[in-house]
Parts: sequence; structure tokens; C-alpha cells
Amino acid sequence: MSVWMRKPCLTRSNVRFRNSISLLRLKKVLPKKSIAEYYLNTIYLGQGRYGVETASQYYFNKQLKDLTISECAVLAAIPSEPNANLIPVVFPEENAKRRLMVLDKMSELNMISSQIMIQQLPMMYMLRSKRYHP
Repeated sequence: MSVWMRKPCLTRSNVRFRNSISLLRLKKVLPKKSIAEYYLNTIYLGQGRYGVETASQYYFNKQLKDLTISECAVLAAIPSEPNANLIPVVFPEENAKRRLMVLDKMSELNMISSQIMIQQLPMMYMLRSKRYHP
């Protein structure tokens, strides 16, 4: 096959560009809340799980509405590398480091108070019947 007949390589930046264009098109026809809801229901969160509700059931045996802030941060840590070393049941230490980054960012953006963040830091949580204390 000649160089001219090859399909273009989908690099990470190409995929992000395509996703950005798609998002701009979606913003014209859907409200932001609908876009966010669709994203949260379809995002890949490792271990063959798509969507935050499915992931919360799989990782914590809880409904999404029953998760603590710390457990939500565990899930929020996954999307940056869902096939790598941030899956909480496989690499709990790596996910715990990322969880701390998520909590710190939430505090920085005033989504949670500094006091709540400090309370969440040592929080123990259950991962699929295994107790984990970061």
C-alpha cells in the first residue's frame, strides 16, 4: 500500500480536535445540561463500564446519589487514563494520588470548602468489597 492510500492516523490531538468540533455543533442545538448528562452517561470509566451510575455500582456497590465526595473524586480521577493505571480496583494507590488532585482542584474552584476537602483526605472507602484507606 502506498503512502498516499493510507488512512490518516488518529492521534490523541486529532481525536480531541474532532471532539471539540462535535461539541461546538452540539452546543448549537442542545442545552449544556443535556450535553453534560449525555457525557456522564456514556463516558468510559474502565473495567468495561460506561457512565458514572454504572461505574458507581461496579466500584462501590452504591447508587451514584449515595456516593461521598471522596468516592466521586475516585471516579473523577479515572477518565484521564481509563485504560492505564488509574483504575481504582487495579491500581488503588495511583488512583488515590489522582483523587487528591481532584479534591484539591475542587477546593481551588470553590466547589467544596477547604474544611470539607481536609475532611475527605483521609476518608476510607470500599472498593468492590475491599476496604481501601489512602
